[in-house]
Amino acid sequence: MMMQAAPELADHVDWDACFRLSARVEGAPESMLKPWADVQAARRQRQALQQSGEQEPAGGEDPYASLDPLLSQLTAIQE
Repeated sequence: MMMQAAPELADHVDWDACFRLSARVEGAPESMLKPWADVQAARRQRQALQQSGEQEPAGGEDPYASLDPLLSQLTAIQE
C-alpha cells in the first residue's frame, strides 16, 4: 500500500536481492534461480534490443511461467 501512495519508496529497495532472498526463504531450490551473471547478460541483451528498436523474438511460451507460484507467494507476503 505504501508503494502505491509513494512510488519513489521503491528506489530504496534492491529488488533483485529481495527476490533472491525471498525465494531462498520460501525454500526454492538454488537450481531454480539462474546464476547472477546470466541474469545480467539477459538484461544487457534485452536493453540492446530495445535500444536498437527491435523486439524480442516471439517464442510463444512464457519463459517465466514456472515462476508464477513463487511470485504469487511473494505478492501475498508483501500485502
